[in-house]
Order: sequence, then C-alpha cells, then structure tokens
Amino acid sequence: MTANLHINAGAAYSGTKPLCYSIEKTGYALMGEDRKTEPNLLYYLSLQESEAQWYWESQHSHRTQSYIKKNYTLSDYIEYVKNRNGLLDFSNSNQALPDYFLKIIAPILQKEFNVTVTLIWRDPVRRSYSQLSDIYQKKTGKKQTPQWKIHKTSNLKKDLAERRKWREISDKFPTSISFWKHCVENRDWHICDYAEIYKRWQCFDNIQHLIMEDLWSCDSELLLLEELLDRPVGVLYDNAYCSAGIAEGHQQTDMEVLSEEDIAWGQDQMSWVYNNFKDSFGYIPSSWYTE
Repeated sequence: MTANLHINAGAAYSGTKPLCYSIEKTGYALMGEDRKTEPNLLYYLSLQESEAQWYWESQHSHRTQSYIKKNYTLSDYIEYVKNRNGLLDFSNSNQALPDYFLKIIAPILQKEFNVTVTLIWRDPVRRSYSQLSDIYQKKTGKKQTPQWKIHKTSNLKKDLAERRKWREISDKFPTSISFWKHCVENRDWHICDYAEIYKRWQCFDNIQHLIMEDLWSCDSELLLLEELLDRPVGVLYDNAYCSAGIAEGHQQTDMEVLSEEDIAWGQDQMSWVYNNFKDSFGYIPSSWYTE
C-alpha cells in the first residue's frame, strides 16, 4: 500500500502545529521522529553547498537522531518516509522552497507516495506581528532570557556580532510593535506573499489552501480538509491564535495587543499581500478584516 506524505507549506504562526496534531490523530500519517512536526529535511536539501554547511552547523550537527546526516539526499528522505509508513512534514521552512527545487522533487515524490500539500494561512497583519514579536522578544531578551542557538560549531565572532545587532535594534525600536512596523514598511522577508507561495507549489497535483480562522470556526472549511484527506478529522486541537477561550496563549508570541489603528495601518501597508491573494483566489476571507 502506498504511504501518505502530507506536506504543509503554510506560513508560520498560522496554527500549523495544532493542524498537524489534528491530522495525525486520524491515522493518516505520523509526525517525524520524536513527534517532531518540523524535520526541515526538504529545506536542507534545497540549499546550496555553502548555505547547507551553515544550516547543518547551526541547526542539525548537534542532533543524534537517525533521520538526518550531513550528506543527506532526496533518496534518504524517501527512505525515511517509507520506514515510517508515511509522514506529516509540517516544516515551516517548506514555504521557502524555491520553484526550481519543487519542480524537481514533485514528480519523484508523487511517484513514490500519495502526496497531499496544504497551505494554511492566517490574516497577514496578525500573523506577521506574531512572528516578528516572537523574534523580537527572544532576540532582545526584553521579556525572557535571549534564546541564542549556540552549538559547538558556532562562530563566536558571528555570535557576538548578532548580539550587538539586536542590542542596537532594541535601542532603536523600544517596543515589539515599533519593530514590526519597521519590518512591514521595509517588506521584510517575514512578510509572506501567500499567492506567490501557492504559485510555486502548484507543481504538485493534490494541493489545497486553508484559512486558519475559518478552519477553526467554519464547518465548511473543516469539510474541505476532510474531503482532501478522504477521512473524518473531527474536533481540532486547540489553537491559541483563534480560540477566544485561550486568549492568554497569544502572549506566548504577542508581547502587545495590536490596536484597531495598528491593524488598519498594517492592512494599508500590506495591501499588496491582500490584493495578490484576491487576484489568485478571487476573494479575501472576511475573517481577515476588522469591522
């Protein structure tokens, strides 16, 4: 029986983990080793030699799991999926995979597995703030101890330069919202163009975009997911980004609360993201707007 490979290439901070947990409980496929939702294996494969070396040293070299090795190949990825009898690959880095790479791997993976691709998206303004606020608080240490990923192979000079950079950012932008606004104005790479991501992934046959807010509140969006998987999903795992009962969960990433004025400003600055979405899909989700 052909194994299921479910790849999610949606944007980070869009409920990707609770979506992964919800699908796993159906028996459709398993998460990665040690129940990891983000193995980041395809991203590692897509990198050029110098980038791959940096990514290995900063992200993977300290790992002891059997699924990753320095000279990793697509054949290794295929073997890993087969050994697990399927895989839920919800690596947020999947959204960044380049067009040429996707066109190479799509026919190979679709020959080996039943491949399903989902792209889950949250309101661009609120999603971008959650991500940039989380980065801001971790790197500046304004709310907790700075989380520096330092391994034995780290370059001390580069690490010190990184710390110095974030001290300067912290001084220049004293709040997470001021930092977020700076990134929005400069179209920082964390500001995702959902339509462009979808266009790159269309080389796969079975692909579906999902709206996070609607999936957790609208039966028709859940039905869309169940039809895609050809099995019932039932009750979804709690999602702090859209469940009123767990508003405190927002504070895990959101240092501040965006005001209506902040949201309106963001929607105006990021109108190109909303317009590109409408051009591609013919609508803008009503849940993305504040009345």
